[in-house]
Amino acid sequence: MSIPPKQDGPPPGGFKPISWKRNIPPSRFNGVSLFMIAGGLMSYGLYRLVKGNQKESEKRKQLAKERTEAMEKWQIEYNIKTFTGMRKALDEQMAQGGDGHH
Repeated sequence: MSIPPKQDGPPPGGFKPISWKRNIPPSRFNGVSLFMIAGGLMSYGLYRLVKGNQKESEKRKQLAKERTEAMEKWQIEYNIKTFTGMRKALDEQMAQGGDGHH
């Protein structure tokens, strides 16, 4: 003795219609214009990045050049001081009666 299952179905005459239309205002920009705007913004950002890197590179080159020139001047001063000290020591040795060689 089995009882047949009771199934739910639509009411007689069917369901009432569903309002499915959406009231969305039209978009101001279509996909192509949004893509172009985004591309323009990214291009401008890349341009600014490259220009900033170029300026930074120039600053680094200028700093390296200044340091090189300063090192050359310091090396010249050191050489002069060293030569003067060696010359003074040699003159003192000569004054003491040495021949200047070891």
